[in-house]
Amino acid sequence: MRRSLVVSAVLGLLPLPAAACGGQATTVPAGEPVSRTNVGLTEWRVGVRDPVLAPGRVALDVTNAGTTAHDLVVTGPGVSARTPVLPPGGTFVLRFTARPGTRLELFCSVAGHDGMGMRTHARVAGVLAGAIGA
Repeated sequence: MRRSLVVSAVLGLLPLPAAACGGQATTVPAGEPVSRTNVGLTEWRVGVRDPVLAPGRVALDVTNAGTTAHDLVVTGPGVSARTPVLPPGGTFVLRFTARPGTRLELFCSVAGHDGMGMRTHARVAGVLAGAIGA
């Protein structure tokens, strides 16, 4: 129970997801991500503050709130991204581009951690932020 409270506290203290860009662009410009959320790692859980991401440039603010080393791997159509192994208390901003309408797998690749429950998923919305009709 204490670990769940730690993850909740960490996720509650980190910045909220950034607002999506406006306009009528159908491509994602370089620069700031259109989607940003927090990911907390602990024994044996991957917690995502907002599991629905905007398509395009994404930034995950990853914090290891656990007592042992963890990493985060994100895979899905067109995505293969990973953090370094983070010590307890370590942080990393993981950036990648997500395709509209896809599902991403998020897991810890440290030996045995995935099998102990350190796996979840996020969904990418079906249209680009700011696209016509969005």
